[in-house]
Amino acid sequence: MIKSKSLLFFFVLLIPFLSINSGEPSPEEISKLNFNDLKTLGKYASDPQGRPRFKILVMERLNIVLIENMNQLESKGREILTILGELFQSSPDSGSSYNSIIRKKTCFMLGYLKKTSFRDEAYTKLHNQIISETSGDVAGTCITVISDFEERKDQTTKLLIGIIHTELKKKRVDEEDTELMLSVIEALGIFKSKSSYIPLMKLLDSKYSIEVKNNAKEVLESIPQ
Repeated sequence: MIKSKSLLFFFVLLIPFLSINSGEPSPEEISKLNFNDLKTLGKYASDPQGRPRFKILVMERLNIVLIENMNQLESKGREILTILGELFQSSPDSGSSYNSIIRKKTCFMLGYLKKTSFRDEAYTKLHNQIISETSGDVAGTCITVISDFEERKDQTTKLLIGIIHTELKKKRVDEEDTELMLSVIEALGIFKSKSSYIPLMKLLDSKYSIEVKNNAKEVLESIPQ
């Protein structure tokens, strides 16, 4: 009798988990979602109860759907912005590599809006994410994407110079710091702004690696005098 009660108690505890799994669409079902199902994809990807690997699968599908419908992004730009904004908020830097992947993919998808009337809002979301991002890897991805918004190059250059000043104050440089700085240097190499000359010079006499210093030197040599 006691054993039966124990099994019953275990089953009751298990019910919520069974419900969650049974309510989760299969990969085949996810693959059938299209441009008219953006809200559904966004809901699954930002669900705090969703399994990390399932959310990554949904993100991959969302990315494919957007790429396949580039010429229609204007018609659903507002919806896409809302979805991507929610993905940033629902995937904080909590030490989970899955959350970092989601934020990186979100950065890439914001870049798809650069040729729509929603480009300024997409730029702002990228800009704000770079400022608040605690993962150098994710911030570096956002920087790579934001550097494609050429009409905002002055604002982006100012942002990147600010990052250099902030990073140079650190007493130690780790792998993520290095990846972030390489992304910053690469973006500054695209813009070739004279205002970035002195900040890049400071990198040559810093704690950063030879790779960072060599890349900074290469960009310095490309800036018109």
